Amino acid sequence: MADRGPLKKKDERFHINNFVEWLNSTYGSSYKVIAEPEPPEAIIESKYTTSWIEISTAFINSSYAQDLMSYATPDEEHKSISGDLFVEPDRTAAKNFVAVVKKKLEKRSYLPIAKEYGPGYLVIPIRNPFFDESTIRLMKEEWDKTEVNDLGCFKSVRISYQPKIGITVQPYWKFYLWPKKST
Repeated sequence: MADRGPLKKKDERFHINNFVEWLNSTYGSSYKVIAEPEPPEAIIESKYTTSWIEISTAFINSSYAQDLMSYATPDEEHKSISGDLFVEPDRTAAKNFVAVVKKKLEKRSYLPIAKEYGPGYLVIPIRNPFFDESTIRLMKEEWDKTEVNDLGCFKSVRISYQPKIGITVQPYWKFYLWPKKST
């Protein structure tokens, strides 16, 4: 298999830059990326504070992830999902999303980072060609019935997605604040 590391890093940088731009324009802040230690994906700093960003993509399913990544990776044979059936794609996407977020919120290796910089931002890009309000509804249902041991390493979880107008996917990404679990 070809090395996907450079592609993954490029995708993470794209989402980091989008998030920092959104954060600055939404809150009037002046964050800049000052380091990319891996983990986390980025340390960001403004005039007043330092924080950090972790990126973890939620794909509709593993076949779709393999299709996208193999297509985009130089020197890797494209593994198309053509012929695969999508049974309950919204439910599958919801379960995958919850699994990704749960894993990050429970990950103990973020504790030293949160201790040094305070709670960071978890950004979850959604890679799902069928993503819509129905998907979000099922994501919330799945989230509500899942036990999560949130270690408090993240101040917020934001999903990042490309909105659609009709059936046309827009060239920009939007952010949506994911609700924290009640304790």
